[in-house]
Amino acid sequence: MMRGARAAWPIVPCLLSLAACGDASTSDAAIVASPDAPIVLLLVPLLRSDHTGFGGGARDTTPFLDSLADESVVFERAYAAAASTRASVASLLTGRLPPGHGCERDGMLGDEIDTLPETLSAAGWRTHGIVANGALSSGFGFGQGFDTYQASISRQGDAALDARGLGSEAIAVLDDFASDGRPWLLEAVYGDLLLPWRAHDADLSPPFDADAYRRSRWTTPPDDVRTRAVVAYDGEIRFVDDALRALFAQLAERAVLEHAWVVVTSVGGPGLWDHGANDVGHDVFESSVHVPLFVRPPGGLPGGRRVSDVISQVDVMPTLLELVGVPDTSRACDGRSWAGALLHGEPAPVRPALVVQRTGPVDLRAAIDDRSKLVIDLDPERRWMRLVDLAADRGEHLGDALDPTVVHSGEADRLQRALDERIDLSLACRPERPPPTDIRIGGDKTSGAPVDDEARIVAERVRIQTALVLDEHAPR
Repeated sequence: MMRGARAAWPIVPCLLSLAACGDASTSDAAIVASPDAPIVLLLVPLLRSDHTGFGGGARDTTPFLDSLADESVVFERAYAAAASTRASVASLLTGRLPPGHGCERDGMLGDEIDTLPETLSAAGWRTHGIVANGALSSGFGFGQGFDTYQASISRQGDAALDARGLGSEAIAVLDDFASDGRPWLLEAVYGDLLLPWRAHDADLSPPFDADAYRRSRWTTPPDDVRTRAVVAYDGEIRFVDDALRALFAQLAERAVLEHAWVVVTSVGGPGLWDHGANDVGHDVFESSVHVPLFVRPPGGLPGGRRVSDVISQVDVMPTLLELVGVPDTSRACDGRSWAGALLHGEPAPVRPALVVQRTGPVDLRAAIDDRSKLVIDLDPERRWMRLVDLAADRGEHLGDALDPTVVHSGEADRLQRALDERIDLSLACRPERPPPTDIRIGGDKTSGAPVDDEARIVAERVRIQTALVLDEHAPR
């Protein structure tokens, strides 16, 4: 690995105008793109949009990302296709909804599904992944398409990568890429927002107690415990933000930022007891599925752009492939490319964002448009539906929301049709896959049913908690 080299990237520039999207702020600046522009994909799982500066958070958690927003296209209404890490990252990398890629209850991304790195690799690109999150190890199928794939769980007290270490590894990889001349994809997945959260420079007295946090997972803890947990979580975000600043300084020094597309996004988000629990991956509240999404063009976009239209992460793969001139051979039928809207002023492919969350017995679906959110629980023991007016109720008080099974709603009908039609299409486009006969935990194959006992217990607790929330807000 050539650690001292400097990049000599192939450049075939063409001048493209970035057109306005939605009713967001606009920039008249032009961007320079290349058919073979490299891609830097940075994923920070569990980063909640509402705990960032650019997303309106109360604390100064993301000063660097706030500055990056000023030279990027910022999608203010971006949604993951699932709340759980594996299912949502699989959708990001395949352009498919969870029913279309099958990485749901069994937690495996099958070889029959083409991914972004596979498509680029087949086109002659170099591909490298650095993942500090064990949920995305190669044992779960997430290494497919990468020339090299490093996986290490970030945990306090062990030798795994934190955000600073991951950045150092990323720079070493880029220095090696510079000696090749081929276009490349670098994917880096941060693990710092996994427990235990370290407050870093935050003033916490007494210190944050991760054990107390875990004991309070399903019930709201005393105010002091909750406050320390939230401050520790925000402190971890600031630590990652500082590490990203250092990484981007190195990228600038190597001229990578002049020639590469940079994407920053997240999946999932801790509940932080906003709805009575602090869980990840078992609900479809905004805290779990509304995610940051930045797209920084080569050379940056002076002044940046804010896009208020709803977009799904399934649109990221086809958009990136069109931006770099690589044909999409994945046969996925869920994602839509926004490249024409971003570069040529063509109409944006705006439509409701769909979320499908299936974890153990949990079976939730949601459809979100510019104002409304339809949530459906398909658990045969419950089966409820709520229509939330996000413009009037950002807190998503489900008990106060409209029940379309009682009061007819044309908006609910429209969103339900979108869910049914697009999920049917996603299933129709999914390649055949043998039914799972095993599960993998930490990369090791273990014989057993696709859903283990712990998952069933977690799912049951989620159902109980939801029932309590609905009962608490039900009309009297």
